[in-house]
Amino acid sequence: MTFDALNRQLRAARWQRSLFAVIALLLLISNLFLVGSYTQVQRTTVLVPSRVSDGMIAVGAVDARFVEALALDALYAI
Repeated sequence: MTFDALNRQLRAARWQRSLFAVIALLLLISNLFLVGSYTQVQRTTVLVPSRVSDGMIAVGAVDARFVEALALDALYAI
């Protein structure tokens, strides 16, 4: 190979490395913004078992059948 061909390949490799670094930095910044936006939002997740019967949830208390149904769903999911 000649010096000119090696020099062109070196410049191309440096340009590709710089482009990769810029893209990686942009992805990192976008991930940081996503993390920041998720920390500002408060969400509540309600778990509903697949088998629901009457009287499973009372005001201020949880029935043992409700906990058992959630545990069975978690076990089946695993």
